[in-house]
Amino acid sequence: MAISLGLCTVPDPALALREMARVCRPGGRLVLLEHVRSTVPPLVWLQVILSPAQERLIGCHLARSTFDVARGMGFGVEEVGSRFAGVFRLAVLTPPLSGRS
Repeated sequence: MAISLGLCTVPDPALALREMARVCRPGGRLVLLEHVRSTVPPLVWLQVILSPAQERLIGCHLARSTFDVARGMGFGVEEVGSRFAGVFRLAVLTPPLSGRS
């Protein structure tokens, strides 16, 4: 299962990740390309400052820590690559067994 640049707009990314884990077949993986909070402090500051306006205008959260949320939920997260100071990241997630039906 794959999703590109979608978890920045859902109201509850943890809920979306739980649902993806639920419908993922046993042994399956999730491939996510997401924009997330940067790894570079000045850029993080800019993301945090601009995010509230961006959220109001188009519903996009600029500074989410999506992969940290996934790790906290028990997903295995293997980052495959990142671009633009860590803002854009590609990762393969292994759902936690408890998230499947």
